[in-house]
Amino acid sequence: MGMFRILLLVLLFNTLISAKNVPFTETKYYASLDKTIIKKGLISFQNKKIAIRYNNETHSIEYDGTYLRTYSGNHVKKVNLDQKPAIKMFFMLFESVYFNKTNTLSSYFDIKKKKHTVILSPKKNVAQYISSMQYKKEKGKLHFLDIHLANGDRIHIEETE
Repeated sequence: MGMFRILLLVLLFNTLISAKNVPFTETKYYASLDKTIIKKGLISFQNKKIAIRYNNETHSIEYDGTYLRTYSGNHVKKVNLDQKPAIKMFFMLFESVYFNKTNTLSSYFDIKKKKHTVILSPKKNVAQYISSMQYKKEKGKLHFLDIHLANGDRIHIEETE
């Protein structure tokens, strides 16, 4: 029984170390509604998944590279993102920015750096979804990520402490 407890503690410790929880603020502007919505929450990076939980809301979102799951109480909705390329692109780019996956970013964008801000101009394969993107990241902290979508919507995400 002692060996089982040690193994359980090691697994729990590894899970806690590999998990990264980041508080954030998200500002979304919906051009078609001419409306801005601001939400605060927590983004968790663990086991190749991104989980988003908004403060004061009962639902959460989980992205695993192929599927987007939304949880609301006991109800789970699973969406195959191969059928929703714009949503898949958003999560893939967010993950690439956060984990410094410059090879992935350079396959979709021309990358320029202006002082501490990285400016991404979309290549043809993503220009139908994203008109521009920029971010500032220092010492592992994402100061901001701005995404201007081709439909006029805008998303601004910043890490808070």
